[in-house]
Amino acid sequence: MSMNDIDVFFTELSPQAASRLAAIHAHMRTNHPELRDQLYYGMPAWRKGKYDFIAFSFHAAHYTLHTLDFDYLEMLRARHPKAKFGKGSYQIPYQDENASAELPSILDELAARMPLR
Repeated sequence: MSMNDIDVFFTELSPQAASRLAAIHAHMRTNHPELRDQLYYGMPAWRKGKYDFIAFSFHAAHYTLHTLDFDYLEMLRARHPKAKFGKGSYQIPYQDENASAELPSILDELAARMPLR
């Protein structure tokens, strides 16, 4: 197993973060096998081409979705005005079960929008 494999990344996460990544990973492998899964800038990511990706970083109190689909993030911001967003990112607190439950549909929508260019 290569050190850049997402499966190895699991061993470095807290149990809470690992369970979130396991759900994301299973969803992406089942529903979007056309996307390559790999570490991208040290984050688990699913890619199509050079700039089209969905990546995640994991932190103590939240996990963050990263994408260069800025238009989609603006639509998401309109649906979730109290959520925290950065440039190209959407933060999801671990305890926000509603946001976590919505994540599979967000992933499906982002994957359907690829390629962006």
